[in-house]
Amino acid sequence: MQTGIDPKVDYAYKKLFGTDANGDLLLELLNAVLQFPEGKRVREVALRNPFSDKEYAEDKSSVLDIRAADQAGRQYHLEMQGLVPWSFDKRVVYYWARFHGQQLLEGDYYETIRPSFSLWFVNESFLPGEAHHHKVRLWDHERGVLLSKDLEIHIIELPKFRRPPEECLTALDKWCYFLNNGEALDGERLPASLDIAPIRKALEVLKVLGHDERERDRYEAQLRARRDAASLLQDMLTARERGLNEGREKGLEEGREKGLEEGREKGLEEGREKGLEEGRQEGRQEGRQEGRQEGRQEGELIGRIHAYQRVTKQPRTPRDELLRLSVEELTARAEQMERQLIPDGNGAA
Repeated sequence: MQTGIDPKVDYAYKKLFGTDANGDLLLELLNAVLQFPEGKRVREVALRNPFSDKEYAEDKSSVLDIRAADQAGRQYHLEMQGLVPWSFDKRVVYYWARFHGQQLLEGDYYETIRPSFSLWFVNESFLPGEAHHHKVRLWDHERGVLLSKDLEIHIIELPKFRRPPEECLTALDKWCYFLNNGEALDGERLPASLDIAPIRKALEVLKVLGHDERERDRYEAQLRARRDAASLLQDMLTARERGLNEGREKGLEEGREKGLEEGREKGLEEGREKGLEEGRQEGRQEGRQEGRQEGRQEGELIGRIHAYQRVTKQPRTPRDELLRLSVEELTARAEQMERQLIPDGNGAA
């Protein structure tokens, strides 16, 4: 018979791994994730904040994380994260730092600090790549140097784990499959790869949780809270996306208007410059043409004056002197000399 209980819901998760009665399940989960070498595996584990039905009844917000220590003094912090907020990466580091720093009391030496391991089971994908298990340490990647073994953060992205039961070979594979599919698993018809004592016990815990009316009510309350939180987060994301779109449209409109204005101004400026340049070129061209025409006219008038002076045997006026006269003055002088040469205007001398 299927359990009908999702082990990823906070209440069920804390019942599975956060109670003294199920300390063996926590020990199995830690060894599955951390994969310590044989001589350093977790052999004993003690909860620092065991889950209490009484505490939960008094404060339903108490279902948060699991904190424990092993026989070597190493510290463990575990949490099931249903939703991934925007600041999740900062939260992960802050929780580890706070958990690790609480070891050192006044008068203690740094040498007494033990390693702290933070394990996050996440029900959303948020890191790049297809790998579902990420191990983070204080590591110099360029030189291959590990600064300290005291920091280790494990992030297990459950949606990225898609192996069928027959391919679940490692202990972590089996627990990931259980967390993803525990609601639909039947303890009496387990796949061979999952038919092991820790998984069978975990399914019994879920079965009891589903059959006990008070436990079932608490589970359902947590499930509703998760759904409400997911709905709220979706509303926030929708509002944020809508705000981004509206801001983008407004920015585009303002950008178009500003671009048009800047384009008009630049076009006017370029038009003025081009018009001035074309005007200058046209003016120079017209000036040259007018100058050449006026020069030819002056030359013809000076030639006429010099011809009249030769005929009348008058002294030749220097060309430079005549060039200082205007065209009108040269015309008047030439016409006057013509009248002197031909007084009656009919060609008779």
